[in-house]
Amino acid sequence: MNSCSAVFNFFIVVSCVLVSVSSDDSHHQPNVQHSNLRRTTATNTNANANDGILVYEYPALAGQSVDDLINCMMKERHTPDPRKDYTNWHGKAFGSYPPEDIAEYFLHTQLEESFRKTNDPSKASFFFVNTAPTLSVTAGFCNGMNHEDRQKYWKELLEASEHFRERPADHAFICQTWRCATIVRPILKPLVKQMTYMIHENNEQWIGIDEYNMENTVMIPYVAHSEIKEFTHLPETGIIRKHRVTFCGSLKRRSHFRNAIADVKGVFLNDVGDINAVHTGEQESFHQYHQVMRESTFCLVPEGDTPSSRRLFDAMVA
Repeated sequence: MNSCSAVFNFFIVVSCVLVSVSSDDSHHQPNVQHSNLRRTTATNTNANANDGILVYEYPALAGQSVDDLINCMMKERHTPDPRKDYTNWHGKAFGSYPPEDIAEYFLHTQLEESFRKTNDPSKASFFFVNTAPTLSVTAGFCNGMNHEDRQKYWKELLEASEHFRERPADHAFICQTWRCATIVRPILKPLVKQMTYMIHENNEQWIGIDEYNMENTVMIPYVAHSEIKEFTHLPETGIIRKHRVTFCGSLKRRSHFRNAIADVKGVFLNDVGDINAVHTGEQESFHQYHQVMRESTFCLVPEGDTPSSRRLFDAMVA
């Protein structure tokens, strides 16, 4: 088994439940249901605690962990909690929408609780290099360091690692935003190029590394909408599926399929409009998005600017 497929076999176990941990308040308190789900998922993929597969996560510098970055973001830049979906995410001020782009946070928290984690790099089958690029660039200056400082730290840490020098392809790098090409700085890209890249779209323009081997990418899910409660069971919740077929999203994207949806009879449209308007809270439909998803029997998921979308995972969870 080559290293890339082996990395996939492990990280699919960890990342396939990203869609659930973004919901509710699971990032504040330990959740037994989530732990059981992780172990069940591992069992169902022919993995168990005795198969010897362990993952070592390189440590962030003191004061620069994913939790530190989130705290700085909220305190210093006065943002909402990036782990939850909001209609008031300040539009273009930050150039992104972190609630759907921080798989880096949820994968870290899952690994912290996983029986796969090891604190001994000599025992590791794989290595997780979590530079948290989306959180880092959005947080900006935090506890004496800015995004460029943190990128330099990760560069120097990897260059000093004998494990990286010997097994770079066994190192998994994560970035989950269309801005990865720019927020991952040039000083780090030559090292990233040697690693296995986890991203939600296998898109050369998003990765932005010259001559990068796209076969070294591992596809991970988008983070699902935080207000869609995980794996809803209708008999227990009493949710009524009021809409047979819906489309929740913007009709103003590049896909021609979306233009046709507006003319199909029987489709309930929850048009969230222009994405920048959504981020500034001008679209009430955005606030209703999660409720409409949960009240629909079928959710249309046409391609957008790219083949897949967050909407797919929202529909799965709803």
